Amino acid sequence: MLIHDRKKTVGCLNYIIISKDKYLRMKRARVYDNNLYTIDALKLGKQHKNYILIESVNVEKSYESKKMAGFVKRRLQINLRNKEKPGYKIHGILSVGISDFE
Repeated sequence: MLIHDRKKTVGCLNYIIISKDKYLRMKRARVYDNNLYTIDALKLGKQHKNYILIESVNVEKSYESKKMAGFVKRRLQINLRNKEKPGYKIHGILSVGISDFE
C-alpha cells in the first residue's frame, strides 16, 4: 500500500493478515515475533474477522511521528472495510514500527 500526501508518494506500508492465535500471542507479549511462518499468514476473508500485522511503514523523514502511525492504521482499516463492498471485517491491527523511506 502506498502513502500519498496530495499527489506525492511519501511512503509505503507492508502488512500481512495473521491468525487470531498469532495476533493474541503478539499482543500479549508486546514484542515482535520473528517466527512468522507460512501457516501464520492468511488471506483476507469476508466470512471471518481479520487480524492484521503491519510489518513496516516506510515514510519520508519529515512524516515520521506517532500521528503518522495512527493515521496509517486508520486508513488501512478504512480502505479494507470499503474494499469490494461490503468490505472486510478488521478485528485487530498490530504495528511493528515506523522507519525511514528509502
